[in-house]
Amino acid sequence: MNRDRSIIGKCALCGTMSDLVKSHVIPKFFFRKIKEGRGFYHQLSPNPDTPRKKGQTEPQERLFCKNCDTVTLRDGESYLADVLFETGNLHTLPSPGSINLDRLNYGRIQRCLLSILWRMSLSIQDYFKFVQLDNIHSNRIRNCILNGECFSEAEYSIMCTIPLIDGKSYSDWMLTPCFVETDGNTVYQCLMAGFLFTFIVGSVSLPDDEQKFRLKESGTWTIRRMELATIPWLFEYFSDAVNRTTN
Repeated sequence: MNRDRSIIGKCALCGTMSDLVKSHVIPKFFFRKIKEGRGFYHQLSPNPDTPRKKGQTEPQERLFCKNCDTVTLRDGESYLADVLFETGNLHTLPSPGSINLDRLNYGRIQRCLLSILWRMSLSIQDYFKFVQLDNIHSNRIRNCILNGECFSEAEYSIMCTIPLIDGKSYSDWMLTPCFVETDGNTVYQCLMAGFLFTFIVGSVSLPDDEQKFRLKESGTWTIRRMELATIPWLFEYFSDAVNRTTN
């Protein structure tokens, strides 16, 4: 019988030497929704040579000690899961346009989402190879998570979009995280369980028509619902992936 062997190492979050547990790079609650019903999810890639795949595994690595994995990080994960799926599943709401959320705990959501981006940058898995935070941003985000702090909404802007196909959203697809450089900032795009998250790493002045869509310190968040065809870069990846489908 194969058993996971204990591995002692330095926890990437608190820095203590400890038994490192298998941690989810992308929180487990996303996969519960992704695989709900059919037991798998569709994995898309920006690489034109990579076909669409049916995924079942959940990317895990030994990054953290048990306390950081199950207490520090889990607090934000449970809250975000409630916001996206439990309080009112945003995939099932009938609203034809944007969804306006309010009375949110800004710090818990920001720390959770930034922790996911940070975990992706720590990962050695090929799936996350395009997420590469430099030491300055990596250390700042780590300290923010560890100390329960938060950044201003303008410093690390986070936006969320729900892509639609003929007016319907789907929670069973993911896209390898990708990025673009713009105006000296790095913009990461990550599709998880049908939610397209946009992270702007670096202070940037967003156009007025975009500012309203970022997570606000006031506890409000406007989440766009947009037809896939109106998001050209994502539509291109999706179309290519469908044409490269493998069973």
